[in-house]
Amino acid sequence: MVNGYLITLKLKDKNGKRVYSSTSDKRSLIASRLRTLPFSKGYLKVVYENGFHNDTESLTDKATLNWALTVFTEHTLVDTFRK
Repeated sequence: MVNGYLITLKLKDKNGKRVYSSTSDKRSLIASRLRTLPFSKGYLKVVYENGFHNDTESLTDKATLNWALTVFTEHTLVDTFRK
């Protein structure tokens, strides 16, 4: 956890089949996948160093998932959860 968090992203198509699933500490990798991969539903979870986490419900809106990624990885919030 170089950045103080791990991000899990799961994307599914309209039939519920998983099209992408990954966990990374690289926000840019997750943001890139959100921009480029087609999906019908997405789930995002950020686990911080101390075990606290933020996650979303299953969302269908790409903009809302991007917003959640930005908010969940905001420096002020991450610093709050550092050990």
